[in-house]
Amino acid sequence: ENTVCTISENLTAWKGGTGPVGSDGVVYNTHQFKFDYVYDQDASQETVYERSAKDAVLSTLLGYNSAMLAYGQTGTGKTYTMEGDRDSMRARAALGAGGTSMAGATSGVERGIIPRAIEDIFGYIQ
Repeated sequence: ENTVCTISENLTAWKGGTGPVGSDGVVYNTHQFKFDYVYDQDASQETVYERSAKDAVLSTLLGYNSAMLAYGQTGTGKTYTMEGDRDSMRARAALGAGGTSMAGATSGVERGIIPRAIEDIFGYIQ
């Protein structure tokens, strides 16, 4: 089920049913956003990609436009979500090239949305 988030310059007026116009006659900006999932700090990179990005990536291969956007406060994990852990990407690349895993590197499970999308796109092209 989709969840709705309402952001308004005058949320009290909006909740009161007067809409974007306050009692002072001023029109206030009000925006509503729908989202499908909320992830906590324990969500895996794979789960985030599968639930939120994969369908958009595959739709582009059918000719549709799509975009992935990471938005939020500084330090909340936007870059990590989009790119993932760099050692994880290097390890995955080494294994994919027939090499062996780098010492101390992970198995590649911490790859973010961008490397996973690239893998799906190139897998489709092959």
